[in-house]
Amino acid sequence: TTSATTTLVASELSSSSATSSSATSSSANPPPPVQFIANTSVKVAVIAGLMVGLVLSTGAPLILRLMGLSPYSSSAKVYYAAMRYLRVRSVAAPAVLLLTVAEGVFRGFGDTRTTLKASLMAATANLILDPLLMFGPLFMDVGGAAAATVAAQYLAAAFLLRKLHSGRKITLFSSPSPSPPPPSSSAPGARSVVRQMLKANLSMLVKQVSLLSAWAFSTRRAGAPRP
Repeated sequence: TTSATTTLVASELSSSSATSSSATSSSANPPPPVQFIANTSVKVAVIAGLMVGLVLSTGAPLILRLMGLSPYSSSAKVYYAAMRYLRVRSVAAPAVLLLTVAEGVFRGFGDTRTTLKASLMAATANLILDPLLMFGPLFMDVGGAAAATVAAQYLAAAFLLRKLHSGRKITLFSSPSPSPPPPSSSAPGARSVVRQMLKANLSMLVKQVSLLSAWAFSTRRAGAPRP
């Protein structure tokens, strides 16, 4: 749900790179303000992903009950299959948000080939792992389909994170520069970046919640027993 944020981050990265006197939008060593925005965006994505994953994993029974499924009814088989799928898929929440933000960072630097490679990598891995985990020796059924998608998304996220770090677009484990910008710099602070991300995502969040609520209600009504 951070597509609006990635667009915002990308435009800020492009603007900062274009106005910098020491780097351009395609530079291998972007200015510290640009690295700071990318670092903050990636860290927020990972933290938010962990929170979403925890909510989905622990709240899975409630979510399924709201959709009309119950372990004590004729839908028990579907309930347990859906529970298994949802809990396995919740593990990928950090990777999903990281992929979305990383795409925005690369787009800000005018690089769309790297994200295309990551998408192809994830699709290929999913295509190979799905039959192996669902029908192979492990025979994980629905859980295997979820596990294949989780593995593919983490593979793509690791690829993009490595590219970001090796290209010096982010410096997650060190300071962006030994000489940070002066206090008068117009570079946004961490709170400003987070505030802009939340503001940009507010309308997207409302849209997603409304959409998911409508789907849950429709699913519940469709699965309700008829008199």
